[in-house]
Amino acid sequence: MENLNTVFYMTICLTYLNSALDPLIYYYSIPTFKNMCRRALHLGRASDTGEDTTQRPKSQEQSTHSTNRYDIP
Repeated sequence: MENLNTVFYMTICLTYLNSALDPLIYYYSIPTFKNMCRRALHLGRASDTGEDTTQRPKSQEQSTHSTNRYDIP
């Protein structure tokens, strides 16, 4: 019975370890996930790939431009 109890607790430990390691594995293996995490933590975009996976549509890029009347055209 003690062996069964040990196996049970080992299984629980492995389950928690899996839950803790999954985000790290996703972070280092999926560039889109990395960029989403960095954006959520306000760290900026990861630049280890040459392409931008978080491109905004043109309409959003134009709407973020300042329309202050003192801007030089």
